[in-house]
Amino acid sequence: MKQKLAKILVIDDNEDFVDSLVSVLREEGFRVKGVSTPSTMRNAARHEDYDIVLLDIVIPGLDVPRYMGGRRILVDIMTYHPEAKVVLLSGEATGEQIVDCLRCGAIDFVQKPVNLEEHRVLKDRILARLEGPNLVHDKNALRETLVRLLWKGLQQGSPIDRGLYLQELVYHLFASVTGFTRIRLGVVRKPDEIDLEVTNERPDPFWIRRGDLILVECKNLSKKRRAPTGALDVLERRVGRWKGHCKLAFFVSVSGFSKGFIAVLKNETSRSFEIACIDFKRLETLVHCSPTQRSDELRKFVENPIPEST
Repeated sequence: MKQKLAKILVIDDNEDFVDSLVSVLREEGFRVKGVSTPSTMRNAARHEDYDIVLLDIVIPGLDVPRYMGGRRILVDIMTYHPEAKVVLLSGEATGEQIVDCLRCGAIDFVQKPVNLEEHRVLKDRILARLEGPNLVHDKNALRETLVRLLWKGLQQGSPIDRGLYLQELVYHLFASVTGFTRIRLGVVRKPDEIDLEVTNERPDPFWIRRGDLILVECKNLSKKRRAPTGALDVLERRVGRWKGHCKLAFFVSVSGFSKGFIAVLKNETSRSFEIACIDFKRLETLVHCSPTQRSDELRKFVENPIPEST
């Protein structure tokens, strides 16, 4: 890749450091943008294309603990722009945190403080990464790697972290299905509520009959709490906003479903849309099957909406 065509994004909460690094890299001929606030970080990570991203690991002000801030941004980059090459920057991160980010798709680590006076060294380091191969060439392979890492995090993380892992996991599971395009994360109003809107463009009649929009509602509840009956009323109101475009909703509850929830689901026959339930066991099935098998598994869930384990 020619240097003058290379686009670089610098993400760090230290505004002075960002300004200095951007200035140095521009002097070396790169096209560079720097961001230092949480909102601009998330926006740049999701909506802008770059060849290489220089990313701090420890970032405060996001919806996660500061030591996970960089990882949160990294997941966004890998989700929306998997071709980007991410180089980590940090003077605070532990070895475990660095390794975790490398496993999630970053390709290199540079210890801070960065000596900005050694322009040539920094330039050569970036050029080597721009011109060298990425660790993951296949977008699908990258997604499957993330799926397994997120699945592990969902089981082992703290309650707050599990909500984030579940959100990203469900996103990638549905994004891996051919024909499920333009998946949008809805607004999370509560820590245990996550919803996705999936544009359905699958050509087979089974999915065509389910409408052009599929809603996925997730509940990140503790093991002692199961999806309550009232959650169905909330889901029905959300589906109603789409005025006939949505004819199918998946309800994901890792902790399972209450008896009242299942009773209402079985007895309600006047509902204008279908609901398929996904519990821990069904989610595990989706994680461990291949992307080509996931549409078949989701179809089975629609045809048999209540899990056997309930």
